Amino acid sequence: MKELIDIIKWKISEPRVDEYLHFSSDLTNDRHTAIGRFHPKPHTIKHWANTFPLMQGTAIHESIHEIMEDVEDWNYISEQPIYYTGTDMAFEWMGTADAYLETPDTEYWLLDYKTISGASLSFLDGPKPEHLFQVSAYYHFGVTVPNLRLGVLYIPTSPDYRRRWSDPVFYEVQPLPKSQIVARMHDVEQAIIDYDTLGKVPDVLMGEYKWKNIKKERKWELTYYPHYSSQYCPWAGQEDDPCGCSKLKSEYIGCWYYYNGIDDHDPDTVLEHLDKCPGYIDLTNEEKYVIMEETKGESK
Repeated sequence: MKELIDIIKWKISEPRVDEYLHFSSDLTNDRHTAIGRFHPKPHTIKHWANTFPLMQGTAIHESIHEIMEDVEDWNYISEQPIYYTGTDMAFEWMGTADAYLETPDTEYWLLDYKTISGASLSFLDGPKPEHLFQVSAYYHFGVTVPNLRLGVLYIPTSPDYRRRWSDPVFYEVQPLPKSQIVARMHDVEQAIIDYDTLGKVPDVLMGEYKWKNIKKERKWELTYYPHYSSQYCPWAGQEDDPCGCSKLKSEYIGCWYYYNGIDDHDPDTVLEHLDKCPGYIDLTNEEKYVIMEETKGESK
């Protein structure tokens, strides 16, 4: 029944239409924000690969809210709207804080939940910058609570490279200064104004480098992937695409062989990212362990 599937995909892909700038999206991608003010985001049926993560994220948030709202002695308030319409801004801003929480020990928390792949979680060493900006904005422009603490919970939606499932990871963070948030908001607004008055299109966001294990050849390949937002470009596939970031392709950079070094495709870039290669990390740790054991033997 294709109609059922199309209805689901159509409703999930329905673009948000209002006059606000949003802390959750417009602090991170000047290009999409500036273009979107003057080129309405089309409502088109997306591929399931782009639809399901949105459904999954919504379902996880709703499930956590339902769980926490039933816990005794915990005061939990979910999905709180936050607005900032200061006279120092050219546009009105808004967002939705995932939750405010009071524990039985009278700790007050502002919480934000983020879904993430298991592979990406394994490389995470703190909150992502765009998430820190977002929750800091909620902190400064939201409800004023004495001694309010700030936390981001990352929830894995898949196993890591070794097929291991991690528990969610919680980071308590210190909010960025309000002046820094306001400055970033001004930058976004200026990008909109420059696009409108000068036709200046903001740059495409920088992507990321990822390693892939090629077991049969005992090597790890390094590939550059466009920024994840290009997969969700609102104008992808449109005949008159004002953005074009969705047309960017991944690029093979090079590889590292176990015990045989780096190939000559782009050795400088491979070497620059080698300390993030899981195979190289494991081998380095093994070598360190051997050296430690040999050192222990020599000291006896």
